[in-house]
Amino acid sequence: MNFESSATTEKLKEFRKFVSNSLKNIDISDDERNELVFACGEALLNTVKVSYEGGNVQKTMKIEIAQDENKIILKFYDNGKKLLDNDLTNNPKNSSKEGGLSNFFIHEIMDSVHLEDNDEWVNCVVLSKELKKK
Repeated sequence: MNFESSATTEKLKEFRKFVSNSLKNIDISDDERNELVFACGEALLNTVKVSYEGGNVQKTMKIEIAQDENKIILKFYDNGKKLLDNDLTNNPKNSSKEGGLSNFFIHEIMDSVHLEDNDEWVNCVVLSKELKKK
């Protein structure tokens, strides 16, 4: 499942709705679903604020959602400013960019947060979480 749209704060609601609707097909609790939607929303907001420096209507970003047995994998793609591993730190004091506190919350919810090489996009941020059956 994936969704692609312009990289603006106005589109974040559509991205979050896509994530929420997509996660309804997965057997998890409402609390876990809400946490995942929150983490995705923060990651998307960071993409707009940091990678696209506040947004860019001419550029797009994409989210991909996959399930691998008991794990949910969320990939965020963008063609904005190249991110560094330090940009994804879970310690707000060590972050070289905005979004440090958001990253802290994302790390609290997710089991793994990392960058992945991609030939088509400048950045691919991968979030994953082991799922608990409800």
